[in-house]
Amino acid sequence: MRALVTGAAGFIGSTLVDRLLGDGHSVVGLDNFASGRATNLEHLADNLDFVFVEADIVT
Repeated sequence: MRALVTGAAGFIGSTLVDRLLGDGHSVVGLDNFASGRATNLEHLADNLDFVFVEADIVT
């Protein structure tokens, strides 16, 4: 399965991303860093099943 996680750099979003990847899914994470932190995703930099997009879905 492929999943899109909005707010991926936040606490809940990054935890969900980790869980989905751990279960063998491919994940696209989206965040505008309004409250999320890049440090929550640093450990995923080399994970080929994770793609990060910095964007705001509102604008």
